[in-house]
Amino acid sequence: MHTFLETGTFAETMIDRCDTKLAIWSTLLPASKKDPLRQDGKVDEVMFMAHMMASIIISTLHRPFSSLAYIAEEFSTQAFLSPTPFVLQPKTGRLAHTARALKAAEMQTKFLAIPCGMERHNLFAMCISAQLTAAQVSACTNLLDGHALFIARDRVRLSIGFLNTMGSIWPVGKKMAKDVRSIARAALSNTQHTVTVDAGPAAAEIEIEMPRDELIWPVDPSAQIDIYSGIVIPNDWDATAFNYSLSIPSDLM
Repeated sequence: MHTFLETGTFAETMIDRCDTKLAIWSTLLPASKKDPLRQDGKVDEVMFMAHMMASIIISTLHRPFSSLAYIAEEFSTQAFLSPTPFVLQPKTGRLAHTARALKAAEMQTKFLAIPCGMERHNLFAMCISAQLTAAQVSACTNLLDGHALFIARDRVRLSIGFLNTMGSIWPVGKKMAKDVRSIARAALSNTQHTVTVDAGPAAAEIEIEMPRDELIWPVDPSAQIDIYSGIVIPNDWDATAFNYSLSIPSDLM
């Protein structure tokens, strides 16, 4: 925060310093704190939130320098805002920034897939999850294909399910879920991987209600699935087409 106040930008020097501090924090954690799930099957909610905070910090720092371009609909959300800081034009290392932003989204999925009462999580986990899901949607749009894309879309559904569950206590959770669905619908409906469905006038109001076991499948935190293996991350930032679109099909409004 001091570095940002001094420079007014998210420069690579600040990112390096923050990465170092996060790495130190993670390294110094005792083994019992590295996983929020305790041996007795209960969730350490303090550590759950700490790891979620670490994941959003990583995403916020690295996504602006990565190939996970911001989607136009992220700037019109009502219940949360995607962090879009002013950054200096990166010179090198876009691949590393992209990999770290993807890792943050993967971390969030593993935490949400922990079998527990989701409504017990800290309410601020909702905003973190919504922001990281927007980054996940960008990965679906710009990087992923085939089986990796199907898994990533399941991860988006997992986050929406989490927000809906939290919405049973905190009404803003359902509003965040609606915003995330709008981002995903607008972004993924423009890709060749989208399955055509009959989207009636009330489509935007449909709530996704799924049993938890169905919701998290095939996401299994113990399976160590790397859905990003084999993808080609664009090297040329300027030459990469991110398909920004300010128009939304009328049947999705």
